[in-house]
Amino acid sequence: MRRHVNIFNKIIVMIILLLIPIVILHAYSNQVSKEVVRQEIMESNRSRLSFFVSQLDTTVEQFSTVAFMLMEDPDVIKFQDRLNTSSLFNQVQTMESLQSKIHLQSNVRNWANDIVLYFPQMDEAIYSDQLHSYDRDYFNSHLLSNQWSYRHMNWNGREEDRFVWHTVTPLHLRQDITKANLVIEVNFPTRNITNMLAQFQQGGIGATFLYHPDGEPIADKDADIRRIARVAEQLHTEQLGTSGNIQMTVANQKYLLSYQESEQLAGWYLIDYKPLDHIFLPIRRTGTLFFVSTTLLCLMSFLAAFLLYRNVQRPIFHLTRSLQQMKAGDYSVRLNMKTNNEFSFLIQRFNAMVEQIQELIERVLAERIRVRESHLKLLQSQINPHFLYNSFAFIQNMAHLRKYEPIIAMTQNLSGYYRNTTRVENQWVSLGEEIAIVTQYLTIQQMQLHRFRYSIAIPPTLMDMKVPKLFLQPIVENAVVHGIESQLSEGQIKLSAKENEKAYVFTVEDSGPGLSPEQIRMLALKIVAPLSEEVGCGLWNVHQRCLYKYGEGSGVSFDISDLGGLLVRITMVKPSQDNDVV
Repeated sequence: MRRHVNIFNKIIVMIILLLIPIVILHAYSNQVSKEVVRQEIMESNRSRLSFFVSQLDTTVEQFSTVAFMLMEDPDVIKFQDRLNTSSLFNQVQTMESLQSKIHLQSNVRNWANDIVLYFPQMDEAIYSDQLHSYDRDYFNSHLLSNQWSYRHMNWNGREEDRFVWHTVTPLHLRQDITKANLVIEVNFPTRNITNMLAQFQQGGIGATFLYHPDGEPIADKDADIRRIARVAEQLHTEQLGTSGNIQMTVANQKYLLSYQESEQLAGWYLIDYKPLDHIFLPIRRTGTLFFVSTTLLCLMSFLAAFLLYRNVQRPIFHLTRSLQQMKAGDYSVRLNMKTNNEFSFLIQRFNAMVEQIQELIERVLAERIRVRESHLKLLQSQINPHFLYNSFAFIQNMAHLRKYEPIIAMTQNLSGYYRNTTRVENQWVSLGEEIAIVTQYLTIQQMQLHRFRYSIAIPPTLMDMKVPKLFLQPIVENAVVHGIESQLSEGQIKLSAKENEKAYVFTVEDSGPGLSPEQIRMLALKIVAPLSEEVGCGLWNVHQRCLYKYGEGSGVSFDISDLGGLLVRITMVKPSQDNDVV
């Protein structure tokens, strides 16, 4: 019982050891996931901000281009020289033409904007918005810059923030416009940018705003102004480049901030910030789900380990112990365990196996005895007393008749035949050696019977192939004994061989009485059945040896010979290249 408990404890320890690398791997993958998400969001934000700033700069640059185009406009030049024009009608017509042009240029774009042409020497101004009144002090009270500036203005009686850009003709009089010929002002309200930010921010987390270190941030009206103000205040302490990412903490909350500087609005940055907690919320939820799942998995593993111990480990232990007793020779062992699973079937089969093991051993011993008997019968068939007596009788008769040449021929063939057939050290010979044994046997029989002739047709290319020893001699002997000796007329035996793509085929035919189709069928069944007295040992042995050595499709088969007797066919299927039967 203590051994069982130790095994159960080992299972628990193994489960814990398996969980440790899983937890470590999860922590590592969680950290990698956070870093990948961070990098992806930073890259995505940079792309989004770059696209937004590119659109903003393109639109602002178009306003600057309009101002340069107006400087070269013929009506502008004509209006500057109106003092030299005598016709009042032409002066009014030129002014109306300029009014229409700048009004058209102002309205051709989606953004709200205004264009002002101011002629200092004439102290006159033309506005794209006809409702706007001329204010001489406005131009004299502001220093004109060659960059876009951010100003709080009273435009058409409404206080609002605008971006303003000026150009002066000639350019070197920018600081003293009283002597300049023309001042062109292009301005647009910041609501254009806030509307653009509102579309940019739809469906996103965090907020996006336009930031300048010396001004108030510009954001969507629906944005969290207080939070944006805190982020902007924190940005005052940062050194910003052209673009980049910053991780900062505002009001105990971490933010991932991306920024991109505008080329047209110098000093202004498009800022996008996102709370890290919200970014990593799916990963945290996944981690929580992982730990909950791991906890449930541990509980289920402990339960499974207990059930495995009770329903599997204990029966296996008893089965193992019983098998060890069987190995020691104790076949009286029985299992009395009662289970409600598949082990009940195993226990029943184990008990049945123990009961049958003795019978199996007896069958094995009996089979071994039968194998030994078949080998003994094969050896006896090779040393056939009747065949040997007839040979000695032939020698004796020839000696009485003083015919020495037949005696010499008989003794030579007889000694060679028994020397080859009784040699047991090598069970594989060349086909040429097997044919030599058959030839010696047929020569001996022909010298005794004088009433049959034989022919051997073997291709020379097959003479060196390795074959089982004595696979042809028992077939030839059956042809002589059962086919030739049983008839008084002259008989014939024909031995041939051929090769095809799949096998080697040897045939032995005789001109004896042969067998009927039913007898052939019964003989074919007997050679595949266990060895019995009803079928010759040599024939059965040849079939079994060929089937064992050459595989399925090999062996002995029977047919009716064209000579009138029986045809015995021996098939040897060619081995594959990977399998050598020798």
